[in-house]
Amino acid sequence: MTFLCTCYPGYRYDRERHRNKVKPYCLDIDECATSNETLCSQICINTLGSYRCECREGYIREEDGRTCTKGDKGHDEKVENVLKAGTCCATCKEFHQMKQMVLQLKQKIALLPNNAADLGKHVTVDKLLASNTYLPGPPGQPGGQGPPGSPGPKGSPGFPGVPGPPGQPGPRGSMGPIGPSPDLSHIKQGRRGPVGPPGAPGRDGSKGERGAPGPKGSPVSGIICPI
Repeated sequence: MTFLCTCYPGYRYDRERHRNKVKPYCLDIDECATSNETLCSQICINTLGSYRCECREGYIREEDGRTCTKGDKGHDEKVENVLKAGTCCATCKEFHQMKQMVLQLKQKIALLPNNAADLGKHVTVDKLLASNTYLPGPPGQPGGQGPPGSPGPKGSPGFPGVPGPPGQPGPRGSMGPIGPSPDLSHIKQGRRGPVGPPGAPGRDGSKGERGAPGPKGSPVSGIICPI
């Protein structure tokens, strides 16, 4: 879907501001700067969406709203009305410009949303252009608390903490099984040395127990020799 952006008379569309989302998108045209001094015969004053002509001292602005003539011949009805209290002076051109501005303001007011439900409706091109000069309203009252959201994903583990103080020594454990005997096959055994000298005699041992009596012998026959 494409949109055609236009502006009210007296304004120009700024494409760069629209691209950068900088409001307002419609800027006032300075007719006095772009007219090369052809709009007013003497003084041109730029206004929002339009302009007006003024005359230097001693000159009177004509009914066309642009031409200034010297006012030496006397004051006309327009100058007399300016000097009177409670009266105003405006040319037909100025009155027509003011009427156009009032109509433009009425159009902008008609495009304002009537209630909060209209805020979500489709925004047309004309409504977008008319909303460029809106001022933000005051903030509303805070709404009620919404339901709790779903739990978020599990976070990454944190950094390790500082090590604590050492604990008390535990009880001594039971002795484990004896390991296998070492392999001494790689150890080479030397030759047996010579027999050493006899040692010193040892101490007498203790007296042994009396032995059992032997068998009785046979009687001896023969001559008894005298002593």
